Amino acid sequence: MRGDSYSYDYYYDNHRNSASNEHTSLHVNDKFVPYGGLLWDFSTNYTWYLSYADIYKPQSERDNNNNILPAITGVNYETGVKGEFLNGDLNASLALFRIIQSNRALSEPDSSVCIDADSGCYSSEGKVRSQGVELEIAGQLTEGWQIQAGYTLTNSKYLEATESQKAAGFSPRTPKHMFKLYSSYTLPGDLSKWTIGAGLTAQTATATYINRTYGLSQGGYTLLNANVSYRYNDNLSFNLVGNNLTDKIYYRNLVNRHLGGNNFYGDPRNFLLTAKYTF
Repeated sequence: MRGDSYSYDYYYDNHRNSASNEHTSLHVNDKFVPYGGLLWDFSTNYTWYLSYADIYKPQSERDNNNNILPAITGVNYETGVKGEFLNGDLNASLALFRIIQSNRALSEPDSSVCIDADSGCYSSEGKVRSQGVELEIAGQLTEGWQIQAGYTLTNSKYLEATESQKAAGFSPRTPKHMFKLYSSYTLPGDLSKWTIGAGLTAQTATATYINRTYGLSQGGYTLLNANVSYRYNDNLSFNLVGNNLTDKIYYRNLVNRHLGGNNFYGDPRNFLLTAKYTF
């Protein structure tokens, strides 16, 4: 059980039309949010788990009467299996998750119904569901060879919303598929002070939030990275990292990217040399 207290005050003074100061507030005391979990070691190397948690998330959007919307509520379920291999050197997991949220803010398509037509207003009528699968593996495959890999499948949709919002989809900026891989190897023998590594991150296409004007999409892309490290002694080491080695051009995954604004490129090819000294 988790206990929350929340206080939010909003003050608005429109100097353009000399409107009087408007004040709205939301205060919540001692809101208890339950959660729980269950573990079962059904085999020497495997553990099954199940977790549940209620969701309570205050939001600051206001309705057409300038009142703050009620908090987002919902449930979060997750179940999966974790395994341990190679005498504990390698760990893997498979997880299934489902998140359902109600009272999500939906923008009013007709701003004329809002007290502040310039800023717009919202209604707490959105209900969404996000669900998917996560796979992870991390650890040592053989002496000196490390690996980390992960894959996430996410499907999100509006269960309750306007037809246009359902068509745009919930959180279109979240890629449906994401994959990450990194592996490093410490050279044997006289070259054991050297470690080389390489990895990649890949994701499928995404779209930005579609507002009243324009929405933009970002195609899927893959970024390649690599590093070389040298351990001079027990205290001093050096590491050279190369990011985005193919100099892929892509946009940062921002919520409010739109035609004519906030279209920031991701980092181009770059290199970073660091020295680390431990006492």
